[in-house]
Amino acid sequence: MIVSNASISVEVIKKIQQGNVEAFQTLFNYLFPSISSFAGKIVNDNEVGEDIAQDVFLKLWERKESYDNITSIKSFLYQIARNECLNFLKHKRVKMRHLEHEMLFQSHDDFLRDVIREEVHRKIYYALEKLPAKSKEIMNLNIQGLSNKEIAEDLNLSVNTVKTLKIRSYKMLRVILRNLYSLFF
Repeated sequence: MIVSNASISVEVIKKIQQGNVEAFQTLFNYLFPSISSFAGKIVNDNEVGEDIAQDVFLKLWERKESYDNITSIKSFLYQIARNECLNFLKHKRVKMRHLEHEMLFQSHDDFLRDVIREEVHRKIYYALEKLPAKSKEIMNLNIQGLSNKEIAEDLNLSVNTVKTLKIRSYKMLRVILRNLYSLFF
C-alpha cells in the first residue's frame, strides 16, 4: 500500500479502525519520520522526539476504534504529538524544580554536617592537647589505629600500662569535653 499526502483518506483511517495492521504500518512508515522530527524540535531532543512519536502511534493503535469523525489523520497525529510534547516539557520542568529544591537542601545539610564535623574534630583536638604528654601520645597512636600491644612496643611500656593510661585518658577526655559542651548547651 503506497501512501501519499493526498491518499491518507478516510478509507485508510477506516482500515486502521478495523485493525488492518498493513494500513497502520504503511501510515506509520509514512508519517513517523516527520512526526518524530516535529516532536524532537519541540522538546529539543531527537531521541525523546522519537519516543514521543512512537507513543503517538501506539495511542492511535490502542484507541483506533474510539476515533470517529477524523477528517485528517495527519493533523490529528500532529496534535497528539504536540500535546505529548507539552506534557513531556511540563513534567521535565516539575522534575527539574524538584531536583533543584532537593539539591539545595542536600547541599545545605552537607554544609551543616561538615561544619559540625569540623567543630567536633577541633574540640577533640583541643581536649587531647589538655592531656598529659604520655596520655596524649597513647591516644594519638590509638586514633591512628594501633593496638595496645603495638602502642606498648612503640613507647617501651607494658600493655597493662597502656590500657591503664587509655582508661584514664578517656575519663579525662569525657570531663574536658563535657565541660566544653556545657558552655554551649
